[in-house]
Amino acid sequence: MKRFLPYFTLLKPLKWKFIAGILAGAIAAFASGFGLPFMTKEVFPLIFRSAESGAVVQPPDWMGSLIEFFGLDPASVTAVTVFACCLLPTVFLVRGVFGYINIYLTN
Repeated sequence: MKRFLPYFTLLKPLKWKFIAGILAGAIAAFASGFGLPFMTKEVFPLIFRSAESGAVVQPPDWMGSLIEFFGLDPASVTAVTVFACCLLPTVFLVRGVFGYINIYLTN
């Protein structure tokens, strides 16, 4: 650790930008590592359900609460499908924006 001390003194004036860059990288990594697998497990079955099954879409509790928060009916198949379809671009948007902020601030 002693050999890095000269670099820490150079980093001192930019400490807060560097910390913000690291936090943005953590958010981007969370969106990649948790967001995408979560989408394939929880959200894709709501979007790509089989027409033959005829089952009514039951959103998970967390999604039902969010749908109600936006003033939509969680029992409506259309509301659930549209909300689920909007989650995927949102995850990619969060991942992209915070990845860009991470790269910009750490460079």
